[in-house]
Amino acid sequence: MTLLRVASCTIKEQPAFDKKQFVTFMKRYIKALTPKLEPEKQELFKKNIEAATKFLLSKLSDLQFFVGESMHDDGVLVFAYYKEGATDPTFIYFAYGLKEVKC
Repeated sequence: MTLLRVASCTIKEQPAFDKKQFVTFMKRYIKALTPKLEPEKQELFKKNIEAATKFLLSKLSDLQFFVGESMHDDGVLVFAYYKEGATDPTFIYFAYGLKEVKC
């Protein structure tokens, strides 16, 4: 298990998803997150999440998945992959699923 320290919280690596599991997760995540957004942000989220999901599906075999310390399955996942030739990973977050915390 890989652990990262991000903003003073522990992030744990999750096992990879297969395509069916990933699509199921995304549908559940979209359904849970959409009502929590302001109405004008809901439309933008719905507009962009389909393309983001397709992009992630195209990289599914290369992705690493990270979840917060609570391990809630309805929480946001952080995705990581290595661009061709890169030594450091690129991380992907769904901005609408993040909550800003002032330190």
